[in-house]
Amino acid sequence: MPLDFIRDSFVGQLIYYISGGRILRHPEDKPTFSLPARYNTSQRNLDVPSETVTLTDQRKQSRVITNERSKSVAEEEILRSSQDVEKADMTKVKDPVHDTNLVTWYGPDDPDYPQNWSLLKRCFVTFDICVLTFSIYIGSSIYAPGIADLSSEFGVSTTAATLGLTMFIVGYGVGPMFLAPLSEIPQLGRTTVYIVSLLIFVVIQVPTALCKNLGALLPLRFIAGFVGSPALATGAASLLDMWRPEDWPVVVGLWSVAGTCGPVLGPLIGGFAAEAKGWDWTIWILLWLAGGSLAFLSIFLPETSGQA
Repeated sequence: MPLDFIRDSFVGQLIYYISGGRILRHPEDKPTFSLPARYNTSQRNLDVPSETVTLTDQRKQSRVITNERSKSVAEEEILRSSQDVEKADMTKVKDPVHDTNLVTWYGPDDPDYPQNWSLLKRCFVTFDICVLTFSIYIGSSIYAPGIADLSSEFGVSTTAATLGLTMFIVGYGVGPMFLAPLSEIPQLGRTTVYIVSLLIFVVIQVPTALCKNLGALLPLRFIAGFVGSPALATGAASLLDMWRPEDWPVVVGLWSVAGTCGPVLGPLIGGFAAEAKGWDWTIWILLWLAGGSLAFLSIFLPETSGQA
């Protein structure tokens, strides 16, 4: 299981592509991999329905009869048989389960299908999503205890200083409209969007903590909320990828608790820092929390989207 975590994580995918597929290989890359029968062309030809085989024999018989019958009658028989064969083939294609052109899992028991993961693995990935959401969501209220100190240092009113909190919330309210749909792109998937956005979120905290005026602070707070929004918008979607419908209320409820704990614990954690070191240390703590989550999730957050 640990190897699967690393292989399907953001770091694992980077290692895979940089090494040209030689390291952290997928099952399809291994010499022992056997292509399922329904994707095998030769096997598929052997599995032609009996109806199609019978109709094909009729076509052969029709060609023999052409020497004994008139040309028009023979052509009519062949045409009718061809139409029957086409109908039989179309019936087969209409069934998505047997459509060999449909790219999907190898079967209902495919071990790589997230809903077939072990209970331990699904619980661990659920914990990953909760950590990601908490690390982003705490960024809103952790700023609040430092508002008074920031107001005094920058020489602005308390109302103006509160805009740092407001802009962060506006950012993660607007961001999902632009960033959340990216997780549905097969070439990206959910994990790539999570990790890249979290990386930008972490980097943004450095200039934020070093700001010397409100005009520089507010845009950075907006950008931080904007790039952190995918975790809040599609975190539940990652859980639904892994769990079956009967489990959704429980896992989404647990994820919601993690999201709620962020704004609740933010003032408590930020209060000690702001009281002892000033407003900027609320941002440094946010940097450490998000940075630690980034290092952890880059290695241990596998992809859950079936389209990726």
